[in-house]
Amino acid sequence: MDHTRDSRQIPLNSTNAATAPKQSPRSVTWSRNTVRDHGRASRLVRLMKIILPSTALALLALVVAWPQLRENDRAVRAGAAQVQVTDFEGLTMINPRFIGVDSDGGGSFEMTAARAFQKSKDAIQISLVEPKADLMTKNDRWLALSADDGIYDKNAQTVKLDGAVTLFRDDGYVFETTALDVNLQAGVARSDQRVTANGPAGSAFAEGIEVVKRGERIILKGQSKLILTSARKP
Repeated sequence: MDHTRDSRQIPLNSTNAATAPKQSPRSVTWSRNTVRDHGRASRLVRLMKIILPSTALALLALVVAWPQLRENDRAVRAGAAQVQVTDFEGLTMINPRFIGVDSDGGGSFEMTAARAFQKSKDAIQISLVEPKADLMTKNDRWLALSADDGIYDKNAQTVKLDGAVTLFRDDGYVFETTALDVNLQAGVARSDQRVTANGPAGSAFAEGIEVVKRGERIILKGQSKLILTSARKP
């Protein structure tokens, strides 16, 4: 029997499939995580493209609006008050307080209100709701004023009171009228409307009133009627 050598030879660079190295499970897991991380990074980039322009626009709007907001705040700052900006052309103050010294140095004044409204940042006049003012002298005398409404001129330091206007002096005299023009710095006031007065000495009626020296002297003007109350013996 003739045995013939098989002349076929396996190439030296061939690799047996059975002996081929298997892919490591760790390398597969790492590859998947890498793809997942890349996806997350892409989503983050897209999100930042949306957020950054929006933030830039908001900051730009604040930069444009800030000077006018600051100007409005400076225009009405007077004592402690809660400020509500209604728009860029007006604002409202809750419980405002205005304090000053008389022009001649003879006393001081303080005015408050339930609410105040300024139509614009450049407006000189401020509308008042339920204004109240105290005119005080150096010797501790005072005159208290109140009304339904008022218009305060912050440059001239004057206020026009309307509605139910009441003047109360520290010695017990009360004067009532429907309008009163007050110069807070000078400590004077006047009205051409009908006035009624009541106090320890009696009552009076007049066609007008004039206040001098922060209430130290009060003059009833026009046709007047005085009713004196006789003093009762104890």
